[in-house]
Amino acid sequence: MPTKRTKWTYTAARAVAHGCTLTVTAAAALSDAYAWIVTVAGEGAGQHVANGVAPTMESAMEHAEVAARRHAERIEEASRQMLLF
Repeated sequence: MPTKRTKWTYTAARAVAHGCTLTVTAAAALSDAYAWIVTVAGEGAGQHVANGVAPTMESAMEHAEVAARRHAERIEEASRQMLLF
């Protein structure tokens, strides 16, 4: 029977900013890499906003916050455009 490789990760940081949940995780399968993901809580599962990988935890946190801010700005711009019509 083939051996299944398991990737273990642990959550290193979690925050809420710009209406989104930001999570930074150190990936055990990748040396010196931090995965980041931004989601918006919704009914059922959260809605995926953005994700990526960065070489440091600080960089991953910055990328996550920028993605959350960008998402909030897009929603605000869409709301303004709807008011014009």
